[in-house]
Amino acid sequence: PRGMVAAVARYGYSLHDALADLIDNSVDAGATNVTVRFFRNDAAIQRIVVADDGRGLDDEGLRLAMQFGVQVHHGLTDLGKYGLGLKSASLSQAQAVSVVTRNTGGWVGGRRWTMELIQRGWICELLDTADCAGLLDLDWGGVSTAGSGTLIVWDELDRLRLGRTGVDTALRGFMRRLPVELGIVFHRFLADGRLRVLLDTEHTVTGDRSAPTPVEALDPFAHRHSGREGYPVTFGVQVGEGPLLPLSAHIWPANSKEPAYRLGGGKIAERQGLYFYRNDRVIQAGGWNGWRQNDSEPHTSLARAAIDLPPELDARFRLDVKKSRLDVPPEFIAALDDARAGSTELNDWIQAAVDTYRSSTDRPSRDAPAVPGAGLPAELRRL
Repeated sequence: PRGMVAAVARYGYSLHDALADLIDNSVDAGATNVTVRFFRNDAAIQRIVVADDGRGLDDEGLRLAMQFGVQVHHGLTDLGKYGLGLKSASLSQAQAVSVVTRNTGGWVGGRRWTMELIQRGWICELLDTADCAGLLDLDWGGVSTAGSGTLIVWDELDRLRLGRTGVDTALRGFMRRLPVELGIVFHRFLADGRLRVLLDTEHTVTGDRSAPTPVEALDPFAHRHSGREGYPVTFGVQVGEGPLLPLSAHIWPANSKEPAYRLGGGKIAERQGLYFYRNDRVIQAGGWNGWRQNDSEPHTSLARAAIDLPPELDARFRLDVKKSRLDVPPEFIAALDDARAGSTELNDWIQAAVDTYRSSTDRPSRDAPAVPGAGLPAELRRL
């Protein structure tokens, strides 16, 4: 058990990857509202709760959700994949994870894993039903769990590094970065109203609660106008004997200040490349997967492409447990070289993006200062 759980806890989840994995489960449970709440005091972040208003679980469903090494059936349209995400995502961030649920039939239950009890022989705690109901009946902001819903509770958070900055500064950072990353991953769900996600904080001593921070849709392709005439262009990518994959190739306008291009700021050139979707959820946000050598070359920073992967290609594209990266098959790289849209090749798109970038850097800056000259000629001054 010690080695198994240590391995599961070290899959390399970032905080936003771990939260996205839990939100996947909420979406699969039919939830339309999710609240992510940070509980804190003046010294530490003590607990994180993900609350949803989905249909909840029954006793058998809860047992299976908490079990390691179980084969969970997922439909082709589900966001869940391996049946391990709840445990791996949670234990990557915390020493204890509880699942508290109320289903549409009114059944209430809860179970908890702790690293200590796992190492003592895979002991999973059964939580008191009245305590579970009391937790579900609390105010969870935009989420009502009165009819049904589920809470995922992380305690003993051992991976949140606050450093010397303190709790307030750390929380401000989380509230700035998490809406960006979650807004990218779930932008299609957020944009069409299938999902609403709110982030807030609560002080465990004073009871003060922050105003909720909504996660807004951040569509990496939502430019008001294309950076190049004739784009976006849809290429057909034929991977072996599989279905023809449409690749929608975009070129952003140079020097764009739009949030959908900047995606939170930082190293924007690292946002270029391939965006893979699975069932409308972003799996990989940028990068070239080896097709191009440099994932952050400035001259190609305006090039982004969207690819919707059908679930039947999960195994071929080796979706990782975190659902944040793909290990594409070698034939995919060859297929990119052969991809066509009429007479246009994929490399033509790259060259067009480079030309667009370079043409913007060749223009004189609009902010160039006016340089004083010699003034008016003497003849003109005498008039």
